[in-house]
Amino acid sequence: MKITILVFLDNSWYSLNIMKKRLPFRLKFIWFTCLIPFFFAVEISAQESNPIITVLDFKTGSIAESDMQLIVTMLSTELFNTGKYTVIDASQRDVILAEMAFSLSGCADESCQLEVGKMLSADMIVVGSVGRAGSRLILDTKILRTETGETVYTANGKYVETDELIDDLPFIALKLTGDTAAGLEPVEKQLTAREITGWSLIGGGAVLGMIGGVLMATAADYKISTVDVSYQAYQDAWYGDDFETLRADYLDNLESYKLKSISGTAAAGAGIGCLAAGIVLLLLPDTADNNVSVEAGPSALAFRLSY
Repeated sequence: MKITILVFLDNSWYSLNIMKKRLPFRLKFIWFTCLIPFFFAVEISAQESNPIITVLDFKTGSIAESDMQLIVTMLSTELFNTGKYTVIDASQRDVILAEMAFSLSGCADESCQLEVGKMLSADMIVVGSVGRAGSRLILDTKILRTETGETVYTANGKYVETDELIDDLPFIALKLTGDTAAGLEPVEKQLTAREITGWSLIGGGAVLGMIGGVLMATAADYKISTVDVSYQAYQDAWYGDDFETLRADYLDNLESYKLKSISGTAAAGAGIGCLAAGIVLLLLPDTADNNVSVEAGPSALAFRLSY
């Protein structure tokens, strides 16, 4: 007796004709090897199947029923477009429920909605509400797991007009897939007056610090190349003919050195002070913006911080 087995591999059908008798081990191995891709294909297909989901009618307030139906339909489409779900759209849902002689009218609580999801063989359902609160249009949605009633994902938004809500539905759908960054756009941070002042102080302090460092380095070089040399010449000419002249030169050079050294130290100190003040301003909490002031005193290097 001959047995024919059909195997679908690489988009083609192959037949294995096997006689009903004991097969040699080599033929068994070849037959089993041919079936491995088929078993893997079945397993991978099962793993990649998306959960079945349906969007039920939202609770409404202050908006037309037709607008709600449009939002439900468009959200169903956007959920399908994410590629994360197999979607039962509103029309398919209504047909299935009609065949079961079931009406969604009056099915507003979650327990009833979960039963509807089970009737549709859906793994998850999307429920929510849309309505106005003051001048705002509020959309609130969530995904419930049909078997347990567990909330899986939530998404909501506040809008001025219905058009804005509709434009945001692709991002709502992405949020309902767990994409927490959906709809977020990079926002350019605006510096506060406190931060501007802080960074200005840090920049000015850095410049003053560099100037101070240069002046101090120049003073040190001047001392070695000029002051120390004039002092040695003044000592060597102890009460000689040019003693007084060399002594006066030494004293002048010494005064110049002191001036350069003091200027460099003052600039470096002012730079450090500005850096410290700027860092303090930047570290203050945002709520302190109105309680911080930086005032110039008699000197351009004098500052006062108030808290």
